[in-house]
Amino acid sequence: MNSANDRDQRLAMLLEQLREASARNNPSELDRLAAEHPDLAVELRELWGAAMVADAVAAHTADLAPHDAYDDVAQAQRGAREEPTVQIPPRSFGDYELIEELGRGGMGVVYKARQISLNRTVAVKLILRGQLASKADRDRFRAEAEAAAGLDHPSIVPIYDVGEIDGQPYFS
Repeated sequence: MNSANDRDQRLAMLLEQLREASARNNPSELDRLAAEHPDLAVELRELWGAAMVADAVAAHTADLAPHDAYDDVAQAQRGAREEPTVQIPPRSFGDYELIEELGRGGMGVVYKARQISLNRTVAVKLILRGQLASKADRDRFRAEAEAAAGLDHPSIVPIYDVGEIDGQPYFS
């Protein structure tokens, strides 16, 4: 096994531990694992952020997807931590129509959106500080998008687009 595969396997194992800790409502597990694996800490935090976006999207789009083996798990997760979404008037953002807020954290806000050109439902993550974001914030946001784009896993949504519209960094 080469070192890149070993690194990917370690990250996958740590992400699974984080998912299990999240199901037990143990949010401090991320800090503990990052401290125990300093060589993976930055990437682990970025990937965990991407996984949280994927979970938010999965919780709101399960009814749109055909039933498969992951539906029962997603249903159980939704029931365990149902959070209300924030309804917003639909607004245009480049090729996207933002429909509702799915969640927000320290770095960004995630919206359920419709990609107008392809008429498909997507999640759009915007950097929280928008045009006021520092270069470090923008670099970290971009690194999160790149880390998530490098993943190929059924529990993580693919990254379709990364960019900036009117000075507002985003990815979908």
